[in-house]
Amino acid sequence: MEFEHYQRGGITAKAIVVALVVLLMIIYVGGAVFFRKHYVPGTRINGVLCSFKSVDQAKEAIREEVKNYELKIIEREDRVESIIGKDVGIDVDFDSTMDTLYDLQSPLKWPVSHFKPVDRNVGVTVSLDDKMLDDTIDSLAAFDEDVLRDPVDATVTYSSADAAYVINPEDMGTKIDRDALKTKLNDSILGLDDKIVLEDEDIYINPKHLSRAEITAGGLMRATQSPRCRNL
Repeated sequence: MEFEHYQRGGITAKAIVVALVVLLMIIYVGGAVFFRKHYVPGTRINGVLCSFKSVDQAKEAIREEVKNYELKIIEREDRVESIIGKDVGIDVDFDSTMDTLYDLQSPLKWPVSHFKPVDRNVGVTVSLDDKMLDDTIDSLAAFDEDVLRDPVDATVTYSSADAAYVINPEDMGTKIDRDALKTKLNDSILGLDDKIVLEDEDIYINPKHLSRAEITAGGLMRATQSPRCRNL
């Protein structure tokens, strides 16, 4: 009786092992078939995780990522604003390489692909809605009346108290060339740039006469014809 029980136990254990092997084979073969038309685990496309996704699903995932793209706008006087992709109707079109990425992966090796992640790049064309960009620009705090300040030129005046000519420094102001800003924002968004520093992009309308420029050019001396001039 004990021998018969052992036999039954052996048969049961063997059956379990066989069942597990068959199950694993089914999973493996099913995965190999599945990943002929889906990206294997560990696949990133243009930085976006696309594991287990079809081409259409991967495209949608990338589009969603781009819609949440953020461009930081660094302004004068330590102000920072941002534009989100979906606020300007951003969209993405893909070139044909997106449909051929399957050819670069090995479906039969899908169980180990997770341990060998890849990040593939495909050509994309980014577009935006011009009207939405205009509306977004108009909503920026940089154009608020309480923020906007016209530039003021440096001037030279005579101080009776000091009995000398003095330079009154310019006020750079915060007035922005809207057309220049729109052009730069358009280019930055289409390029998916992280940030734009307006001071570096010739976006502001600056004073025509700067105090330092006056000194360098000898403007103050010409205005006064006197060596008693000084800069306050």
